[in-house]
Amino acid sequence: MRFLVTGVGGQLGHDVLNELDKRGYEAVGTDILDEVQSPFPYVKLDITDESAVSKAIGMIKPDVVVHCAAWTAVDAAEDEENRDKVTAINSNGTRYIAQAARIADAKMIFCKNAMFSTPPIFFHFIDNILDQYVFFHPVVSSLPG
Repeated sequence: MRFLVTGVGGQLGHDVLNELDKRGYEAVGTDILDEVQSPFPYVKLDITDESAVSKAIGMIKPDVVVHCAAWTAVDAAEDEENRDKVTAINSNGTRYIAQAARIADAKMIFCKNAMFSTPPIFFHFIDNILDQYVFFHPVVSSLPG
């Protein structure tokens, strides 16, 4: 089984890759950083670029996408000057990942920070997110299918 893990430059993505490595899975890590230390191949990817996301997922051909990439500066997410960037990363970027995973016929696991009171969940079960930091409900509602 081949995994693609987004956000491997962060704590969660890094830990997911390490766990996949321990269990003997094949994986590719992505992040916006120029390079990341990883036991797996790495692809630099800006998840706010819809075309780049489609191309990367189409090229990698994962069976499973584990989406860990996110804006994680919680307090700063509410600042007016950051809202567009937060929306671009956490909403649009997540939508692009989900759409590309669907086209590639890959399962998608969406991980979020435990501070939002639920454990990591499958993306299609998200139904009620209340704050700007994870403004995903309109994204989920707008996905085709």
